[in-house]
Amino acid sequence: MIALFWWLPLCAQPGLPHWISFGAEERLRLEGFSGGGFQPGNDDFYLLHRFRLSTTLRPAPWWRIVAQTQDARVWGDNQKPYGPPHQDTWDLRQAYAELGDPGKSPASLRVGRQEMSLGGERLVGISAWTNVSRSFDAARATFLYRNFKLDAFSASIVVLRDGQIGSADAGNNLHGLYGTISKLPGGLTVEPYFLWRLQPHDVAETGVIGNLNMKVSGARLLGKIRGFDYNTSLVFERGHLLTDRVDAWGGGGWLATRFPVSPERLAWPSSSTTPPATGIRTTAAAIHSSCCIPRGTT
Repeated sequence: MIALFWWLPLCAQPGLPHWISFGAEERLRLEGFSGGGFQPGNDDFYLLHRFRLSTTLRPAPWWRIVAQTQDARVWGDNQKPYGPPHQDTWDLRQAYAELGDPGKSPASLRVGRQEMSLGGERLVGISAWTNVSRSFDAARATFLYRNFKLDAFSASIVVLRDGQIGSADAGNNLHGLYGTISKLPGGLTVEPYFLWRLQPHDVAETGVIGNLNMKVSGARLLGKIRGFDYNTSLVFERGHLLTDRVDAWGGGGWLATRFPVSPERLAWPSSSTTPPATGIRTTAAAIHSSCCIPRGTT
């Protein structure tokens, strides 16, 4: 696999007002596989290309408007017709207005199409490795007080369709509160959260299509102790889908240290129980987690 990536800021052009900036980003990646799905002869090799152009307007220090377009294409892929996650030609990836600075202001608000990342992207993320990536139509308020941060949001994932402007499906919503308590003794950071997941057109164990209504709670702990970085999380899911009851949990984490040449990461995967079909979902389901998060030895 070969990947090339570069980003070009264009904000220093003579004659531009100081409150306008532009940026461009381009990525090329050769990707392929053999024996896909453990099927002999199921091989593929293709080129992925992604180009992004962004504009930022900052009329005042406490106010900015961001817009970003994206053109993602694939060449040579055996899987046709082309579409996400490999291809989505000229789409609106981000378009939001922001009042305040989420990293500095006591209170800030961002409304519009935007990126969202929660729980190290194992909970909610943009899935940057895929060619089209991910964004959300959302309203997100952030509150800061000393070492405490709280994000309150209501969001819908943007569904991509090649050749069309992506849009959110009605009723496919994620609401939540995500807290961050940092600078605790021992360098510990604790991130408790509560999410409410609503998903229409989900399939029950009986095969009937219904609406998922699920509450998700949990916490993430991360920090450093005696030269080791650690990151662990635990999640609980409760809810229902028609006659199915959701009663699941999952967890995971990693422990890492840095050697003179390269870092080593010891990781353990998410865990949960998976019984036969009983009308009770006891396997923790992914919300909008990112794929291809680095794991194992790096």
